[in-house]
Amino acid sequence: LLLNPGSNGFASISASGVPQFGPMHLRQSNQVSYNTPAYKGFDAKVAVALGEKAALGPGVTARNAVGASLRYNQGPVLATLALHQSGQDTAAGANKQNAYNLALRYNLGAATVSADFYSNTNQQATGSEPALPGTVLGLREPRGPWAYDAQFGRVRDNGLDYAGSAKATGTSDLINLGVHYYLSKSTMLYARATHVRDSNSGFNGQPYVAAWGISPTLSGLDANQSASTVALGLYKSF
Repeated sequence: LLLNPGSNGFASISASGVPQFGPMHLRQSNQVSYNTPAYKGFDAKVAVALGEKAALGPGVTARNAVGASLRYNQGPVLATLALHQSGQDTAAGANKQNAYNLALRYNLGAATVSADFYSNTNQQATGSEPALPGTVLGLREPRGPWAYDAQFGRVRDNGLDYAGSAKATGTSDLINLGVHYYLSKSTMLYARATHVRDSNSGFNGQPYVAAWGISPTLSGLDANQSASTVALGLYKSF
């Protein structure tokens, strides 16, 4: 996810918020999953994570989480549809987070184009439903040992913050530019430049964290700010 780059290491700006209400989660504890064998390019996955009523905060405990995905990966096409539900039990009742993600990638040979469409809805016991749909578009161009990346992402909330209170409808735009140099198949050098611009706290009022930033941290509590970061690194896969 572009706006949660801690999951892919692409950039150094991420969105954060109250853990039990925030739409982004990098991993789940207590998860059991099953992957089907591939058949004519298709495979599927189902997963269950037991909440075991773990305490998430005062009066808030975890519910079970379930998810499923269907993937097609053959030739130049990669497409994935994923669904997920998790939640919390509170004194007022159950909160439920419902999310879907549709990701598409097509290899043109000289370049690879990609698109990602997702939505997260926080269905609260109070009846309020903060929602956050987003779109990400990407392009990668390889040239010998070099590869160049460009990504643009936009999210637009539905005029509610993560706790369900009314706010001005907000938008957040993020641009990532990157260059890779492959020393080998498993080792590469990379450089990243990232810029995010906010309008009316567009991530359901959640703050951004600009690690290694060259401008002030973007805070969802102080709307209409922007932040930029740069990052250099060495990546090694095993």
